[in-house]
Amino acid sequence: MPPSEAQAGDVLSVVGLTSGELRRLGIKKRDLRRLLHMIPLRERYLLRLVHVRGASQRELAGLLGVSPRTVRRTLKRARARLRDPLNLALVARWNRLDAAERHLVHLYRLQGIPLRRIARLGLIPAPPPSGRPGQAATLQDLRTLWRRIERNGRRPAGCLRRYRRDAGGPGGASSSIG
Repeated sequence: MPPSEAQAGDVLSVVGLTSGELRRLGIKKRDLRRLLHMIPLRERYLLRLVHVRGASQRELAGLLGVSPRTVRRTLKRARARLRDPLNLALVARWNRLDAAERHLVHLYRLQGIPLRRIARLGLIPAPPPSGRPGQAATLQDLRTLWRRIERNGRRPAGCLRRYRRDAGGPGGASSSIG
């Protein structure tokens, strides 16, 4: 089996989807690889160690110096990020998002950084109509941008579970904006 096929199989095993489900959802394996590379580094490494290398949760806990319960929770959170229908839909439509939208999806949705903090740190430039060159987006700008992304990135009709607004925030916890 060529290396690229082996990597694709690894990604499928990490996410927990079959090729048939991917076709039904209209998602390509490269989109899953992109999503896997966008989740927080610690979660990505734990997933790979468990699914690709076959490490046990107890081994990982000893290696990291944390409890097995912490490893279990981190793995659960990472799998939830990877299987979330909105995340899958957003990554499948990645090329249709502009640079600011991609950056916001990456920071807010996949890394779990709150909008308020993104605005305070000035990580995203202000939108063209109201923004002046060199200005950072305000919290209100980010909220508006996120609503537009969320509205345009709704999951395809055949997704695995129904997307609920209250289960859509960073890591699948809460979609409260700000």
